[in-house]
Amino acid sequence: MKTIPERSIKRLKELSNFVADIVNLPVPKNMPYVGDSAFAHKGGVHASAVLKNPKLYEHINPELVGNRRKILVSDLAGKSNIIYKAKELGIEIDEKDPRITELVQEIKRLENYGYHYEAAEASLELLIRKHLGMLKNTLTLTHTGY
Repeated sequence: MKTIPERSIKRLKELSNFVADIVNLPVPKNMPYVGDSAFAHKGGVHASAVLKNPKLYEHINPELVGNRRKILVSDLAGKSNIIYKAKELGIEIDEKDPRITELVQEIKRLENYGYHYEAAEASLELLIRKHLGMLKNTLTLTHTGY
């Protein structure tokens, strides 16, 4: 069986997006290799396993086709999801910090009320920073007399 050289598929996602633009159709998020969710991982145990050994759930390295791995944070998330996202957002976090478990529970509670953090990275970053005491109050409200 002949293998495809890496350089032949390195820009596969880029090519897919180019063709989609030409035909004025979106690339389905779940499209193999090139979809935005092709290498997305959501569940806590699943995400933890992927972070330990990506070959368990990914048949190819996402970067080989111009894509990237995504670890999502939702009501299915576990500590691994939070730790990964925090590091991705540039937040230094101690993996053994007990507040991470509390944060996972807070996200689950908020998601049950209708909040969603999968596509709201800025909101997630604020929630993480607030929960870990890293959020600085940059505004001061004063009474204006109204």
